[in-house]
Amino acid sequence: MLKRFLVPLLVVITAMCGNTLRAQSYGSFNSASPSPYWGVRAGLDFNLPGDWHGASSPVKMFRAGLGFFLGAIYNVPFSARFYFEPGLTLYYDTYSYDDLIIADANGDVNETDPKVGKLGVRVPLVVGMVFPLTDILTLNVFTGPEFNYGLIGKIHLKDASRFEDEFPTDLYDGQHRRFNFAWKVGVALPADPWVVTIDGSFGISDLMAGDISFREHRVSVGVGYNF
Repeated sequence: MLKRFLVPLLVVITAMCGNTLRAQSYGSFNSASPSPYWGVRAGLDFNLPGDWHGASSPVKMFRAGLGFFLGAIYNVPFSARFYFEPGLTLYYDTYSYDDLIIADANGDVNETDPKVGKLGVRVPLVVGMVFPLTDILTLNVFTGPEFNYGLIGKIHLKDASRFEDEFPTDLYDGQHRRFNFAWKVGVALPADPWVVTIDGSFGISDLMAGDISFREHRVSVGVGYNF
C-alpha cells in the first residue's frame, strides 16, 4: 500500500518541480563552484515498526503510525556532483499496539491497542550525488547513517495508575532503548530555493532491552527551504 502511494507522489512532485525550477539552484549540477548553504526541513513520518523476534516465530506487535519532524541541514558540496549534508531534526512519532488487550486484576478491560508516542532528536550524516535530468532539473540521491535519541517515550493508557506495576507507561523505563542507529536512503528534488525530499530509514539497532529483539523503520516525506 505504501509503495502504491509513494510512486504516484514521486511522479507528481517531479512534474511540479519541472514547472517551477529556475536555471540556478543551491548546490545544483549547473553551478561550477557550488557553495555551502543552510536549509530548514519539515514533513511527515510514516512509522513502520518491525516485528518482535524471539526464540519462536516473529510476532506482529505494532501497527504503523504517523508523525512529524522539523529540523535543519548544512549542505557542504565536494564538487558540482557530490555533497555532504549533516542535519539535526526534532520529531514526534506515533504508532499503536496491534490486538493488545490490557485488563486489571479483576479482569476488567481498560485499554485496547494503546498508542505509543515518541519525542526525540535525529542526526543524519548523509552523502549525496547530483544527477542532471535536464539543463535545469536535477535529482539528488543520498545515503548515510542516522543517529536517533529518544527524549520522551509514552504508552498512552486511559487510566495508567491502575497498571503502573504490570504495564509501565514510560517506554524508556526498562522496555525500549533510547538510542537507535539507522541507515538512511533518499532522494531530493530541488526547486530553488525549495526542495522536496523522500527518504527511508532502516533500523539497525535492537531497541529492546530484554531477550526480544525489535527494530523500527520509517518513510518520510518533507519540504524544505534553502538559504
